[in-house]
Amino acid sequence: MAPIRRTLKRLLSKSYREQLKMEADTRTYLNALPTCHQFVLIAAPEYGDGEYDCGITVPAIKLLGLYREEIKRTTIFAWDSKVRRRALPLWLEQASTNDGEVTSLPRDAFPDIRGSIPDWVKADKAPVWCYSCENWVTGIAMTTEDESQIGNLIFVWTDLWYCSSGHKLHEATQEIRRFFRKS
Repeated sequence: MAPIRRTLKRLLSKSYREQLKMEADTRTYLNALPTCHQFVLIAAPEYGDGEYDCGITVPAIKLLGLYREEIKRTTIFAWDSKVRRRALPLWLEQASTNDGEVTSLPRDAFPDIRGSIPDWVKADKAPVWCYSCENWVTGIAMTTEDESQIGNLIFVWTDLWYCSSGHKLHEATQEIRRFFRKS
């Protein structure tokens, strides 16, 4: 009788049903993705709001490690994001290790890593291709302009990146809003 009770409890459990749904949604998401090749394009003009005028490509095996670090540092609540966080490491693990081809990161996954891309570029973990120079670039000049502060609550600035030849690689307006809880 105890095994039946445990089985019924598990089947009626909300967390168990959620786990089954997560597994099914993860499989569905993975099946919709193209084959992962040796390199993954993580940023390009078509990603985001057109803020990139360059291509940033990372070896899939390296992106897997970076992505896993990112997952540990952030908490998410949206179901779609949870599915991606579970599926993308599996997709990256299946990447070909020596075919020399490039796969684009799924567009819906770009927001998950958007905030980490500057850190990866600064640390030379993500090579940058300048479309104007038609070459890989190093020594990227990262500057901040138009810094403004509205009271103590809102900070706004523009991040700009330039290659050594002076071509603009990235431009994005950033904003931080601080919220205070009344005591």
